[in-house]
Amino acid sequence: MMRTCDEGVRRRGISARVLGIVTVMVAIAASAGVTARAADVNGTVKAEAKSYETLYLNSATTRSDAFDIVTDLRNMLPKAKLFYVPRQHAVSIYGTADEIVLAKQVLAGVDRPVKSYKVTYTFTETGDGQAAKTQHIAMLVASGETAEVKQGTRVPIVTGSSDSGGKVETQVQYLDLGLIIRAKLSGGPGHLELDSRVGRSQTVAKQTVEGIQDPVIQQTTLTGTSTLAVGETMSLGSLDIPASGMVGERHVNVAVTVEPAG
Repeated sequence: MMRTCDEGVRRRGISARVLGIVTVMVAIAASAGVTARAADVNGTVKAEAKSYETLYLNSATTRSDAFDIVTDLRNMLPKAKLFYVPRQHAVSIYGTADEIVLAKQVLAGVDRPVKSYKVTYTFTETGDGQAAKTQHIAMLVASGETAEVKQGTRVPIVTGSSDSGGKVETQVQYLDLGLIIRAKLSGGPGHLELDSRVGRSQTVAKQTVEGIQDPVIQQTTLTGTSTLAVGETMSLGSLDIPASGMVGERHVNVAVTVEPAG
């Protein structure tokens, strides 16, 4: 009977020690869990800390350019808040420190001055029994932009008339005649694309329509897209223009050269 009691005590003692070890392990685990949760909470708070900053656009010359840059920022930073202020030419950003740093890196890459080029059209005119004549017309064209040159006269054309209280009022529209060049440049130094539209127009006769004399206008136009390198001269084609008041034609060869501006 005595041995049975001792064994029971020993068994209960072992159980108590085991229970104590288990209790300590649970406490340690619980403490570690609390520490881990605290670290997670601190980490989350740190990751979500946000601030506001204003970033200014320096080189975007048009509203379309600015919106393209802001679209780029929104695609790169989908979780940040971005808003473009046109009058200030600025972008408001609300995001984390990392997002603001990335936004500045994106702007440094895309908000750069647009490169401009000197585009020179050369016209070599032959025919009419005269010596060859050469004319150069140069214009400054920024990449992605369009430039236009007009050289000639403006001819009035009567488009209608009305009688108001015994007073005849005539409506007149003016038409540009002569040489018109429109150039659009895109790409960069290694790959430039030039869209050209070269036209010449002149009056060749007059005709009477309902008692009003209107000029008959002859037009010749050359259009095309050219791929060329900086410093290269390329022939665009030729214009065959009927001679004014003479027999025969004038042949005008058109070439173009693109060079760095400045």
